[in-house]
Amino acid sequence: MVHLCYEECREMERTHVCWVCKKPLVTVWDGFAGSYGVRCGYDSGHEGFERFLSYTQARKAGMQLPMEVEEQFQRKEERIMKEQEEGKETTISALVPLNDAGSGTALAVVQRQMIVEVAREMGLDPRFGHVVLYYGRPYVTEAGMLYYAHRTGKLDGIRSRPLNKAEREEYRIAEDEHAWIAEVYRTDTSMPFTGIGRAREDPLHPIARKSAVEPEHPQRMAEKRAEMQGMHKAFPLGLPLLGEMEETAEVKE
Repeated sequence: MVHLCYEECREMERTHVCWVCKKPLVTVWDGFAGSYGVRCGYDSGHEGFERFLSYTQARKAGMQLPMEVEEQFQRKEERIMKEQEEGKETTISALVPLNDAGSGTALAVVQRQMIVEVAREMGLDPRFGHVVLYYGRPYVTEAGMLYYAHRTGKLDGIRSRPLNKAEREEYRIAEDEHAWIAEVYRTDTSMPFTGIGRAREDPLHPIARKSAVEPEHPQRMAEKRAEMQGMHKAFPLGLPLLGEMEETAEVKE
C-alpha cells in the first residue's frame, strides 16, 4: 500500500491500475499508519502501479487505437487543416505547437519550422507534440519518448510507485518533496531501467503553473520525471527530455 493524502489517492484511482493484475485501485484508511492509502482493489499483496492513457495520449504515444476512434481523430485533424488553409495562416501544420512550452509566448514561423525539422530527423511526429520548444530550445516530450519506444517494439511496460520511507532516507528526500521511482521494462532484457523523480510545489514560481512540464499536482510531476528518466535510459535519444533540466536543478539544491 502507498500512503498519500486522500485527494491524491482518489486521483490515482482515476489514472492508474495495478501493475501486476491491471485491475482498478482502491483508496482505504490504514488505521495502523494513521493515513489514507491506495492499493490494488483485488489483491492487497500486489505492488506497483501502471498509468493508463486516454485515447489522445495513446495516439500520441504511437499505440494502435480502435478504427472508429482513429477515424474521429483524422476527421478532426482534416477539419483543422482545412480551416488553416482557408485562413492562409502558414504552410506549417496547425497541429504543431503554437506556443513555447516554458514561457507560453507565441512561436514565430521559423521556430515552428524548427520543431518540424527536429522531430522528423528523430523519426518523431511533430503533429503530436513529440518535440516542443522550451524557452527556445527543442526538447522531446513524454509522448515523443513513448512514441519512439513503441516504434522499437521493445517496450514491455512501466511500473511506478512512490519511494518508501527507507528509500526517502537513502536519497535524502525532504519532507515537503514528492519522490517516485519508475522501472521501465524492455522485451529484450530482464533487468528494468530505473528512474527517480522528485518535485515540490513552488508557489513563488508562477510560470511553473502554466508550463507543460509542471502538472497541477507535484506527486504527478515526480512520477512523470521518474518515468521520463527511466525511459531515457531504456531508449536513449540524442535530444534532451522535457523537464530533464528542471529535475536536475531540484536534485542539486
